Formats: sequence, structure tokens, C-alpha cells
Amino acid sequence: VAAILEPVYRRAGDLGKLVGSLGAQLESADDRSERVRILREMADIHQRQSRPDLAFEARSRAWLTDVESAETLAEMESLGRGSGLHGPLVVALQKGAVEASDPDLQGQLWATSAELLETPLGRHAEAIEAWRAALEKMPEGLDAFFALERLLSGANRPSELVEILERHLEVVVEADDRKALAKRIAVLYEDALKLRSEEH
Repeated sequence: VAAILEPVYRRAGDLGKLVGSLGAQLESADDRSERVRILREMADIHQRQSRPDLAFEARSRAWLTDVESAETLAEMESLGRGSGLHGPLVVALQKGAVEASDPDLQGQLWATSAELLETPLGRHAEAIEAWRAALEKMPEGLDAFFALERLLSGANRPSELVEILERHLEVVVEADDRKALAKRIAVLYEDALKLRSEEH
């Protein structure tokens, strides 16, 4: 019935009934590409009706139906950022990171969610965990190392900072960079020893 009524609603320009008809068709659509097509159109309609929350829900469902699609990811991310829906965007990105099979894509999704958690959301503890997840997928990812070093330093978590600096040191090739990292590690160890001696 929904499929029969769809062209009627299109001709009449009744967007409310059209989106309802598409939603009904979605329930019986088994083909992945068909589900993505329906969800993207539902998102377009919600956006035309100035309902960004519903549009984002449809875009995120479209992307999670096919997480390998760069196009639907870009649409979802653009809407999430543009509408200030950073929290729901983080949730979708992290869900997709778990479902994706490509380690590079997983790393990219964790990294994007980590950036959003830090700025604008200011959820630094969660950003640290997301950057850690990104680093597991991209063991030589400089962005992850730099972000973790900055966040752990700011959060005054020296033992975890030393661990990240040591991991960073393992993948750095440039002599000057290695020297700078080794110096930071040495200073942290010295500070820890001083603190212990002061406590005793």
C-alpha cells in the first residue's frame, strides 16, 4: 500500500505523508542499497522540513547500513556538525567504528569521534579513550600520539603519559624527535622519583 501511495504523495507534495510512506517501505526492504536509498530520501525530506534531529537519525541509519560508504559518512558528518548534533554524531561514529572491518576506517572513525569529544564537547576523559582506540587501529598514527600526549599532560596523568611517550618513541625515526621524546620521558621519571622521596 505504501509503495502505491508514494507517487500520489509525491505529486501532491505532501512531505509528511511521503516520509511516512517511505518509512513503511523501509520495514520490508531487505536489500541494503534500497534501505540506504530510502533512508537518505527520508533524511532529505526531514531537512527540507527543518527537522535536523530526525534528518540526522535517518542519515546515521543510512550510513550504519553501509559503513564503508564514504558518501553517506560525509553526509552524516556534515549534518551532525552543521546542526550542532555533536553528541549523536560521536555515538554514530563509534558504533560504525566497531562495525567496520577495515582497520584504517576504524582508526579514522575513532579519531574523528575523539576530536569531537575534545572540541566542542569538552569530554576529555572520553576523548582519551577514543584516541587510545584509534591508536590500536593505527599504531603509528602521529595525530593520536600528539593528542594523547596533550590530553594526558593536561589531565595530570603522568604514568599513562610516560607509557604513550615510550610507545611514540618506538615508532619515531628522526633523531631530533627521538631526543625530545626521550628527554620528556626522563623528566617525567625524575619528577616521579622526586615526588616519592618527598612523600617518604
